[in-house]
Amino acid sequence: MPSKRDPLPFYRQTLTDAWRLTISHKHLWIFGFFATFAGFGGVSDIFFGVFDRMTEQLPSLAGASQSSWAILPGFATISVMMRTSPYPMVSLLIFALALLLFFTVFAWIVSTSIGSLVGSIRKIERGGRPTLVEGFRIGQSTALRVFVLNIVTKLAIGTILVLIGTNLVQMLRTGSLVAGFFYLLSFVIFTAIAVAVSLIAIYATNSAVIQDLPIVPAVADGLRIIKKHWLVNIEMVILLLLINAVLAVLTLLLAMVLAVPLIFLFMFAALVKSIAMLTVITTITAVVLLAVIVFVGSFATTFQTSCWTLLWVRFSGRGTHVPKIMRLASWIQDRLKG
Repeated sequence: MPSKRDPLPFYRQTLTDAWRLTISHKHLWIFGFFATFAGFGGVSDIFFGVFDRMTEQLPSLAGASQSSWAILPGFATISVMMRTSPYPMVSLLIFALALLLFFTVFAWIVSTSIGSLVGSIRKIERGGRPTLVEGFRIGQSTALRVFVLNIVTKLAIGTILVLIGTNLVQMLRTGSLVAGFFYLLSFVIFTAIAVAVSLIAIYATNSAVIQDLPIVPAVADGLRIIKKHWLVNIEMVILLLLINAVLAVLTLLLAMVLAVPLIFLFMFAALVKSIAMLTVITTITAVVLLAVIVFVGSFATTFQTSCWTLLWVRFSGRGTHVPKIMRLASWIQDRLKG
């Protein structure tokens, strides 16, 4: 969304425009809500996602009796079902068909929402005011390409997760310092690769939606942007990571403020021993918590997607963007010379 005022520094301009766009067009939050399920735009969350997955699996892997496949979601459910069902193959087939149906519908909704969000942001950036229906039409026309780009990205990151898990299992089995070193090294390398893959997918999605490019040219365009502006992208990932941290703290404070009256009501219900009141208060608490999560998640995804789409627009132009760290190094050098 172009600013009519004097130009601001690159990052501040991008973040300011993304903030204004997100606040001014709240109907985009609907698309942002569904795009959240794909983790679209949340590149800075990848590190914590991988770390949390590894941390959750540490107790179960401590005995080194499981393979690295145990870290994949759904593996434990299928394993239990196969052991307990009297007709394991029939149960597995029904489970697979139900899962496939759910995945197909859900993937279409999410992919359409991502395309709708990106396309709407681009139209707004150019001065338009797309409606919810117009945005939906944009997303519907590009849903298949968006789905392919994002599913390939998820498969790549899933493969990286398995590789990291394999190294973790090996480290726990041997317990040697060398194994620990290789695990740490692989964690850093594979996480960096996962971030790069996600960034390429984000820019490729923008190219597919905005320029209507096929999948392969869109990926090539995303790769070109990453190669040319890799340092700027790293700095933006760090900035969004800091913003997410602040947003998480504010969300926690908001939840605490909203919880205060509910806590007093809960204590009162416990004193009068009213089961009905306890049930109502518990339900209200759950609804309030869910509303906060939906609100913050929708806003955060819309804001982050706006940032990446605006970056795509600026990287697709002819302007040059000097990374902040290079400007800082140049400033220090000038000071030392002076």
